Amino acid sequence: MLYWLLGTVVRSFLILAASLISAMPWGLPVEFVFALPLLAFAVIHDIVWRARDQVLIPVVFVAGLLVDILVNGPLGFWSFLFLLGYGMTRQLAKPNQPQQLLRRWTSYSLVALAITAIAWLVGSLYFLKLVAFLPMLFGAGLAAAIYPILSLLLGLSHIAITKPEDELTGSEA
Repeated sequence: MLYWLLGTVVRSFLILAASLISAMPWGLPVEFVFALPLLAFAVIHDIVWRARDQVLIPVVFVAGLLVDILVNGPLGFWSFLFLLGYGMTRQLAKPNQPQQLLRRWTSYSLVALAITAIAWLVGSLYFLKLVAFLPMLFGAGLAAAIYPILSLLLGLSHIAITKPEDELTGSEA
């Protein structure tokens, strides 16, 4: 129980910290801006794959809301996309499945592409005109290219907060 609580708190902190970092004004060109919230979602995706029961839905919602508030975007836009991506990831990441990086990377790439398409559609409906799709697609590709590095870094936190006997059996309480 203590390991579950510790894991949930640490993973929630990682998700919220990633959202705060992604919403900071980095002064990047427009092609790179869309990649930042997708990298925050990459943290959610990776943690769901590693410990699906330790990602709380309210934390995912608040992470999206933080991005919306800090980038001065429409409230609920990234919350909706993060929750939608969370649901897709939970469907793709089955329990007791091998934790191969290639499988997680492929899953993230597909979910990021779906989120990008839905973001383009919702953005076009919101502004009542077609939003440029290529910068969004470039951002999704950039986020997918960075995902393996991010996943390996998140793996270090996973090792640090997993019970020793779970490391041997591959299960989590």
